[in-house]
Amino acid sequence: MQITRTVKASAIALALTGFGATGCTFDVGGGVETSPSVPRERVERIVKERLTETVGRSPDSVSCKDGLEATIDASIRCTLTADGETHGLTATVTGIEGGTVNFHIQVDDKAFR
Repeated sequence: MQITRTVKASAIALALTGFGATGCTFDVGGGVETSPSVPRERVERIVKERLTETVGRSPDSVSCKDGLEATIDASIRCTLTADGETHGLTATVTGIEGGTVNFHIQVDDKAFR
């Protein structure tokens, strides 16, 4: 039983290694004078959705400390947990078109120990 669980966890970690996705969007609305941001909860939800689409199952959790500033090249660090392993990830703004913020998600190659 332990061997099966180890293999399963390794397969999920392998699927997450080097994961990247683009095209995540958030409508920041019009008429904003200060630099808007994508709220933390929204970033977490989008990351979880994109990982689920790519890997085929949802991570146990995704957690970010802050929202993502809607500025080109702005980034935040988050963590995701899947099958008892925790990985860091970075969300980086790649473009802003009208009220849409596009960002790239990159999961770290190695889990935290």
